[in-house]
Amino acid sequence: MVYTQVKLHDDAKVVSGSLELTGDYDAIRLGLGKGLKQFAAAVNEMGGVIGHIKASAEKVQTEMFSVTEEDVMIKTAPEERVSIILAAIVFFIPEEKAEELGRKALEAAIPT
Repeated sequence: MVYTQVKLHDDAKVVSGSLELTGDYDAIRLGLGKGLKQFAAAVNEMGGVIGHIKASAEKVQTEMFSVTEEDVMIKTAPEERVSIILAAIVFFIPEEKAEELGRKALEAAIPT
């Protein structure tokens, strides 16, 4: 589930967001990069100014170890759990639009 919110700080719109999902990390990573680039392009097209647009992604790979007699078998889950955190500061665009762009940037990370 995508979570976003916007807070005002003087003239700045401070966008924060998060997303937890499971999937192929490479696909998630590419989607997130595309979403962040689209966020920046939209701000620029509206005549806004970007203070910064940043995201962090943490991935967790799950492996299961089992022993029968003395042999150890290791099975790796086919997908990784990924937690993404978004932080952006933008100026001169409407508050609602800033939140929408943050949400769309995170949604772009969701594999289809």
